[in-house]
Amino acid sequence: MNLKHYEPVGVFNALSQELDRWMDASQSQQASRAWTPAADIEETDGHYLVRLDVPGVSPEHIEVRVEKNVLTVEGEREAVANEAGRFTRVERIQGKFVRQFRLPDVADDEAIEADYAQGVLTVQIAKKQSSQPRQIAVRVS
Repeated sequence: MNLKHYEPVGVFNALSQELDRWMDASQSQQASRAWTPAADIEETDGHYLVRLDVPGVSPEHIEVRVEKNVLTVEGEREAVANEAGRFTRVERIQGKFVRQFRLPDVADDEAIEADYAQGVLTVQIAKKQSSQPRQIAVRVS
């Protein structure tokens, strides 16, 4: 009877290397696909705020527009050049992105401002004056 030496650590090491190889290929493919920045939307009495996380995106590569009550934010995070050689791992997604938000009827599409600071794009959309709450005085007759 021949006994074979079973080495479970070797099996796990081989599996780990195969998973690393698979993940590296998957991540490099993912890094070149379109991506979707995270967004927060806040409503106040006078306006709406849309904040998008776009770190690494130059403000010159961001376009904000509104058409038919749809706010569209487009941009692109350019690939980082590696002067020293080739990358051994790429996890930060690069490429183009597009986010669209349907604006409510009370949004004033003529009063939209966009600011960029520390990797966050903030779009402020004013509400139409007619939609602002107002107090009605009760007269005594």
